[in-house]
Amino acid sequence: MVTALSIARRSVPAPKMNDMKFVTRGFPVSANEVSRRYEGVSRAVLEGFEYGADIADPDEVARRLEWVDPFYRSLAYEGAIAAMTLRDLLSPRRTRYAENFVRGHGEPHSLMAYVGFGLVMSRVPRFTWQRFLPRFDSNPLVGYLSWLAVDGYAFDRAFFDPQTWIIERRRAPRRRWEGAPEYFPRAFDQGVGRAMSFYHGGDFEAIAATANTFEDDRRGDVWSGVGAAAAYLGGPSHAELEKLIQAAGAYAPDLAVGAVMAVKARDYAGYVPDNTDLAARVVCGGTVAEISALADAAAEPPDQPVDMPDYELWRTRIRARFADVTVGQG
Repeated sequence: MVTALSIARRSVPAPKMNDMKFVTRGFPVSANEVSRRYEGVSRAVLEGFEYGADIADPDEVARRLEWVDPFYRSLAYEGAIAAMTLRDLLSPRRTRYAENFVRGHGEPHSLMAYVGFGLVMSRVPRFTWQRFLPRFDSNPLVGYLSWLAVDGYAFDRAFFDPQTWIIERRRAPRRRWEGAPEYFPRAFDQGVGRAMSFYHGGDFEAIAATANTFEDDRRGDVWSGVGAAAAYLGGPSHAELEKLIQAAGAYAPDLAVGAVMAVKARDYAGYVPDNTDLAARVVCGGTVAEISALADAAAEPPDQPVDMPDYELWRTRIRARFADVTVGQG
């Protein structure tokens, strides 16, 4: 059904499925089971985006999203949330489609919600970023995760322009975000690490080699993005995950931080594929339930004010758990 909302949102450029195919993008990968799995993310996000943009009834949006393969369902919800965020941006009056949807039908997928906003950021004026940033507060942890919008923004930029952000490794400038512009490039690099996993189609030998070309001060955040992709979407076998930890070297704790985020998101959404269970054991050294509990415990408010964003405090607490991470701990 074409609505006034769907017509309005087309004033903002949005990619088509053909734009997101790996062969169209010229990614250096061949078609195989793993690369097809990664490419499937694009289909799911765009499917969810179309539902969120063109269907006014949130109950109907959710009904359609529940038909999406469980492996990709949270990603489709992410796309729907992106569309609803865009609807809020384009509305002539103050609306909260995205926030209300996340508090309701989308709550199990809320840990992906800010990433959905990030996918919109490169397509709207910068002055709207913080002005229209949704406040997702359906559970205690999601309140820490607004920096995932910057991660999602970076993923979008690097996916569509890998030459600049992955090959040439351009540094992101500081931008005003949540009162900590100095942290913006770090959150951006986390999204670049995730995008790099798509650029190489889940080939983690190539991903590791590229990650280690980044400057030392950026490498930890890039490896964190790699860990998130590896745990959420999989690809590596047990032995390949061990090699990935070895390749990360001193940044193996950062790899684990990204994996914890992915494990928690999968567990909270109620669907944990085998690849996520494997990553929890090999990269994080625990069961899904244990790693999910770690993510929750790290979100406790600090006793005293700290000189870092809450999101980085959360990540720092998790990283400390993996200070002595070793190969084959699972």
